[in-house]
Amino acid sequence: LRDGRLTLDTTFTVSAKARQRGGSTLWLEQGQKVSVEDLLIGLIVVSGNDAAIALAEGYAGSEAAFAQIMNDTGRAIGMINSNFVNASGWPDEGHFSTAYDLAVLGQRLISDHADFYSYFSRESFTFNDIYQLNRNPVLGNEVLGVDGIKTGHTNAGGYGIMISAIKEA
Repeated sequence: LRDGRLTLDTTFTVSAKARQRGGSTLWLEQGQKVSVEDLLIGLIVVSGNDAAIALAEGYAGSEAAFAQIMNDTGRAIGMINSNFVNASGWPDEGHFSTAYDLAVLGQRLISDHADFYSYFSRESFTFNDIYQLNRNPVLGNEVLGVDGIKTGHTNAGGYGIMISAIKEA
């Protein structure tokens, strides 16, 4: 987005692969054209695995090519104990990360992409007339001061959460 190769209004076409991905979805339809902004919000707020694949394929041509970009970027920012083979975090041979590396990623999301950070604090998203809540169960917790980041769940990995919080002293 920053270098202008695409905009929030750029649209990508949903592939059969994206449509068929299980788990949490944005309920995209094969052949549907969806804006980068809607795909980003769907990925962030409702953990849309289909949105992750549509973004990856639209940007890099294939999910595998996007995973390579993820790996290169990860190493460049200090994520030395991660390897990505897909865009969604779906369990896959050789796909892994560590809590430390995810903390590095979270820090960089906040510092390098503050203009998009509000997406992580959205409590819901409606797309294709389907209303879905943010998967983060502690989002907006006033005691904790949680303002966002991401959750995940797979049968192989169980539940995971990375949170950010701001609390006045």
